[in-house]
Amino acid sequence: MATREVTEGPERALVRNREVHVVDLKSSCACCRQGVTRVPAEENDALFNCEPPYKVLFFADGSERSKLDVERERDKIRSKFNEGASRAAQNANNLQLMALAENVIFEYSFQKDISQLARAVDEIKPVILHLACHGSKEGVMTIGGKTITPHELARSLCGMAESNTRLRLVVLNLCWSGVVAMELSQHVDFVIGHDASVEDKNAIAFSKSLYYWLGRNITLLSNVACMSRPSCRTFHPLARVPSEVRTWRGTERHSSSTDLSNREEAISPCQSPAGCM
Repeated sequence: MATREVTEGPERALVRNREVHVVDLKSSCACCRQGVTRVPAEENDALFNCEPPYKVLFFADGSERSKLDVERERDKIRSKFNEGASRAAQNANNLQLMALAENVIFEYSFQKDISQLARAVDEIKPVILHLACHGSKEGVMTIGGKTITPHELARSLCGMAESNTRLRLVVLNLCWSGVVAMELSQHVDFVIGHDASVEDKNAIAFSKSLYYWLGRNITLLSNVACMSRPSCRTFHPLARVPSEVRTWRGTERHSSSTDLSNREEAISPCQSPAGCM
């Protein structure tokens, strides 16, 4: 059974005796925090709040393509996003949504060296950065058989976030990515990480759901708390700004009978395990 956890081997032996960095993401999760008051996003805010094109960078370990089904994940996130956008446009009778979706460009980078990540982010300047690789309970990530500590990765990603003002969401779709998620959440508006080991099939199921509902243009909070949560229970969204932001702004709806926002308002508070940010 494939997981996104570092397995026993030379790279695991390097970190076996290090301090275990297990982080309780629930204490900071926008879905799980107890007694959190829901704060609406600014009226003019949106996940894609910059000028188009809007880019999504999918970065994966090129040496693990035969073990982790990263190519399937890569193909699914784009197809599910487009499927969601098409459904949203039909339901709202609003072709503007499809026009916006056509400005979303998915870039893919399969590398065997973590140093290529900074270069890819600098060149592509994504709004969403999606990482798919192995992680360990100690917080160590591997790319091309080489290890990088959570603090090294966090420092690198934080530097990228400061130099790329378009970057708003980082998806750490790997096992035990809590340490990096916690540190990165101080520098990026939205970060999604896993607080445990995650099976490859669950990681892919989560990705499919996340990007489908991004395409549907529901709020990021409702996406992760209500729609995508059943697909994978280990992930938690961290937010430094109110997470009730939609994918796009300025998309007036013309059909109230099929408006997703009406249904979303009904399910968002009650299906979340606790109060929402």
